[in-house]
Order: sequence, then structure tokens, then C-alpha cells
Amino acid sequence: RFNQTWPPAGSPGNGPGPVPALSDYETPAPALVQPAREAETNSLDVAGNLLLLAYLLVEAFAYLGDSSDFLDLSKAVLALAAGLIFVFRRRFLTARIFRISFALFLILQPFVHYLDYMGQEIEIAWPILGILALACAGTLVAAIQGSVRKTAYSTLLIAAYLFLVTLEVVLQSFEIYGSSILLALILLSVITSVLLWMDL
Repeated sequence: RFNQTWPPAGSPGNGPGPVPALSDYETPAPALVQPAREAETNSLDVAGNLLLLAYLLVEAFAYLGDSSDFLDLSKAVLALAAGLIFVFRRRFLTARIFRISFALFLILQPFVHYLDYMGQEIEIAWPILGILALACAGTLVAAIQGSVRKTAYSTLLIAAYLFLVTLEVVLQSFEIYGSSILLALILLSVITSVLLWMDL
């Protein structure tokens, strides 16, 4: 105990004590990108999911059976209503199996329509589209009240896709056909599907 330095370090006459590290006073910077948080669905989310479910069922009936003016009108109305809710809420279901099946449907649907428009119709593609639409509807039923995640970009792109589907149906009702909307749908479907897969 006789080897103890006197006066203690930091006291007058013995110089300053150890300098605290700068990190002791640093405040961690907030992350630039916060991970999206999952949340429970509310009534508006469920309404949007039900509208999307009805749209998928109408598509399945049209592809597996014969399309009609009533089915086309129903498809347009349902797609428009679901798209409006997605724009307002900007949230989408997190269920992986539904996201994967829905992404596949989004990619395949406009591509098959484009081949048909170009005179290269593949007969087997229509029932495949119908079965895929039914698979999407089935996975959506299983997850319709599951958790949702705020994914602004992918949800807005899904809404834009549905709006273009509505526009396509309206133009076709006036016998106006063209490849511009189909190419836009193909581009939107690819980008949207990539975002959905990246967010699995």
C-alpha cells in the first residue's frame, strides 16, 4: 500500500486523469433503412384481399371456361377496386406461398396474352393460367387474415398492374386492341415479381 501514487491521478498536482474515449459519448446513428414491420390485417386490408380473391376467381373462370361480357366487366370492376385499396393502404400479405404463386401468375398472364395478340397462341397456356389463378386464390384464402407488411413499391406496382388490366378490358369493350398495354403489363409484372421475391 506504500507504493500507491499520491495524490491520486486526476487530482491537482498530478496532472489530468485518463481521457474518456470518444465512443463513450457517441450516440449510435439511426439506420438509413428500417426493416418493414409486420402488422395484423384490419378491415380495409381484408376488403382489399377479398377483392383480389374475387378477381382471381373471375380470371380462373374465364380461362378455364368461356369468357363473357359479364366476366370482363366483373374483372375490370374488381381489379379497379382492389387497386384503389392497395394504393391507399400500401400493404401486402407476407405469406410466402401466396407471394410466389401470385408472382408467377403476374408474369405468365400478360405474356400469354401477348403471344395470342401476335398470332402465336399456345392452347395449353389458357388452362394453365386458370389453374394458376385458382392456386393463387386458394393460397390467398389460407392467408387472407394473416400478417401484412408495408411494401410501398411492390404494392403500388400491383395496383398499377390492376389498373392497366381494367384499362385493357375497357378498351377491348370498344374493340380497341394494341400491344402497348400488353408490353407495359409484361414490364410491370417482371418488376413486381422481382420485388415480391426479394421481400420473401
